[in-house]
Amino acid sequence: MKMLRLLFTTRCVCLLVSLLPVVTEAVPASVAQGSQVLAVKRNQTIGVVTITPTTLTIGLIAKAEATATSELPVSFSSSTPAICATSGMNGSFVSAIATGTCTVVANQAGNANYNAAPQKTNNVTIGKVDQAIGTITFEPITLNVAGTSIVVANSTANLPVSFSSTTPAICTIGGPDGDTVTGVSVGNCIVAATQPGNNTYSAAPRKTKTISITKLPQTVGTISFSPTTLAVGRPNIVSATATSGLPVTFTSGTPNICAVNGGTVTNISVGACMIIAIQSGNTQ
Repeated sequence: MKMLRLLFTTRCVCLLVSLLPVVTEAVPASVAQGSQVLAVKRNQTIGVVTITPTTLTIGLIAKAEATATSELPVSFSSSTPAICATSGMNGSFVSAIATGTCTVVANQAGNANYNAAPQKTNNVTIGKVDQAIGTITFEPITLNVAGTSIVVANSTANLPVSFSSTTPAICTIGGPDGDTVTGVSVGNCIVAATQPGNNTYSAAPRKTKTISITKLPQTVGTISFSPTTLAVGRPNIVSATATSGLPVTFTSGTPNICAVNGGTVTNISVGACMIIAIQSGNTQ
């Protein structure tokens, strides 16, 4: 081994330098110091945390993925357990529990060669589940003024559906369960069905259906005379009742035999007298 030497004399000091070649070497992961070995861990990082699908609704499950530069497995957890939960291998399955912002945390704890990676997070928004209202039906399917019909509809969320009339002058909705349609007047009755949703389901789009309100049918009962027999020149009182309770009018179908004036029939000549009873109805 070459050495540096200093020579001292009484008259001068001389410096003799012997130059050695410079050798540059990489520092190994472990360095021997006497009898001790010091291990130096490497750093690592976690890449982008992805959640697929990128939007979630309550009840659905997404997949969380991320890669560490060390290629060691990344584990996932939820920092918002009231909103979402993780499960499965390394917690990579994200389950939506309630509406809000779900924060997924990615960790890599390291090993003998790598330090723990800095924690990485990603957020996904949890929304409500959509619902729809099915077909609206009426029982019975025909409705008269003052008559009633039961309206029925279900939602895909199995939540109760409410009904209202958008034509209150034509029909109304009532009854203990709010599902009884009552005809008010002749026309087209429009019934609207709604479901406002809850913590899990969004409000359903409103749905409507029309049912026609028609007039009540009626009949005229038996026509009677007082006295019960007719004679030429003698007046008789004619009467009849309609099932509607509305007044009945009369006319003669044989004017050469008998004449009618209001409720009085007068025979003109011998023969068969035909009396016609009429009830022309009203707005109902």
